[in-house]
Amino acid sequence: MEYVPPASIRQVCDPRWRRFLIRDGGGHFWTGRGWSHAEADAMLFIRESDALRVRIHDGDTETFRAKVVVSVEKGAWTVEELIAYLSRWGRFILLKNQEARAVRVTIHWAGLEEADGIDCG
Repeated sequence: MEYVPPASIRQVCDPRWRRFLIRDGGGHFWTGRGWSHAEADAMLFIRESDALRVRIHDGDTETFRAKVVVSVEKGAWTVEELIAYLSRWGRFILLKNQEARAVRVTIHWAGLEEADGIDCG
């Protein structure tokens, strides 16, 4: 299986009229219906948050659950600051190969709490 880095949101256009698009790790652009090699075909979003909410895969879905451990330097963040930061930036869309099938990882950061001696294994 060939590794393809996950999709990301890219800012394009003039900074005064910025727009956002979704690009996968293989250099393809999300058109709203599928992937294209041409940036000109990309669906543009006015806000970054709109692009982050896009569901790249359709149809039936399965849900899996995993433990997430967040480690930071002691005293660097309050729990509230970390929740606010991760709620804004901690979103993930992972692509399988160069296909439009995606894994959307949603972590409910509001439930983050301090834990001492947590087992990361």
